[in-house]
Amino acid sequence: MAMNLSVDPCDDFFEYACGQWNRDHMIPDDMFAYGTFVSVRENVRQQMRVLLESDVPPESRSIEMTRIAYQTCMNTSKIKSVKSSQLLSSLRQLANWPLLDNNNEWDGNSFNLTYILASSRRYFGNEIFFQIYVYADAKNTTRNILYLDQGALGLGRGSRDYYLNTTMFAKQLDAYKKYQLDVIKLLLDDANVTYDLSQLVIDLNNLIYFETEFAEIIVPEDDRRNITRLYNDRTISDLYTLFPKVEWLNFFYQIAPESIHSLIGNDTEIIIGEIDYMYNIAKLVSDNSNQLLANYIFWRIVHSWVKVLDVRYEDIRQAFLRVMTGQQTKSPRWKECAQGAISLLPLAGGALYVREHFDSTDKQEALKMIANLQEAFKELVDENDWMDEETKKVAVEKAESMRNNIGYPDFISNSTALDKYYEK
Repeated sequence: MAMNLSVDPCDDFFEYACGQWNRDHMIPDDMFAYGTFVSVRENVRQQMRVLLESDVPPESRSIEMTRIAYQTCMNTSKIKSVKSSQLLSSLRQLANWPLLDNNNEWDGNSFNLTYILASSRRYFGNEIFFQIYVYADAKNTTRNILYLDQGALGLGRGSRDYYLNTTMFAKQLDAYKKYQLDVIKLLLDDANVTYDLSQLVIDLNNLIYFETEFAEIIVPEDDRRNITRLYNDRTISDLYTLFPKVEWLNFFYQIAPESIHSLIGNDTEIIIGEIDYMYNIAKLVSDNSNQLLANYIFWRIVHSWVKVLDVRYEDIRQAFLRVMTGQQTKSPRWKECAQGAISLLPLAGGALYVREHFDSTDKQEALKMIANLQEAFKELVDENDWMDEETKKVAVEKAESMRNNIGYPDFISNSTALDKYYEK
């Protein structure tokens, strides 16, 4: 029970309503918050751990790959032996990184921003100066459309105050600087690169200064509540004016499957969330050197990889998180590995869980409830006297066109269909 009935609600209503919950559910050291939803999530995680570590051969190749991903992540002895070599290899295949340029032979003229941004997204899942996704058109939900919105900072969405309010968040920004320096130093050591520490500090301070300028042009979430303002219907050709340093058609061809290249052209529609932001980020990028841009983009890639590297990097990350979130200890590795494996193959992970822990009759009950709600709504529409017949007809059609996305798609229960999905 959450309530503390020994307290008078007129004296302390919070203690009366939630006091017993707080005493019965202390925040674990590897978390910075706890609640009913977190409790449910942790229970599911424990169930998934058992399934991922099971020796029972799966019927699906996709589920087997999910388990392999988990087991690979859990192989700490292998990870310790390879250190950061796989990351370094991937970075060098992408392009030359000035900070890793042992002989100072980095050529800024060969730097290709379009290629680096596209590869960062395609191979590392990083979107930096802008995010792009496909979603239902807000003004015509019968079709999907491209969306482009402002990017995110290294500390994540909603983190601009960490950079701009240096009085309130000085401790957090200092922790970020130390984390960045410690990670890069360790990476340089792994790469056998000699470096001048004072110059490295200067280079990294330049990245922080750049990211602070980046934060200044990010539109705060409080100013993004007007959905109409965020709906700016343009075409890909317009992006060349907004952000001319990116070769946009080439960018989209690099991130999209070849099978849909024929659908992408200069006249392809795209909804842009923040027009002024695009002008401002384009200017910021143009005002800075290719060397700084390369250092920043590569840093963002490394930042996203730290949590899957060996224990040395884990310790650096945990020291950083202790300051940023109050999380006192590292999460058990199995949690990170389970989350990573499921993120790679989410439907396969879902299938693994559904087949063991989900009663199919629960989904049928939920679908039945929704069908009853739809019928009740149509009856209300039919009985009301303030709608004309044409409006009633449209309302009923809208109710009947609702798509029910309950629990999981049915096809994941079929191993053949699931594996075929991941063959694409």
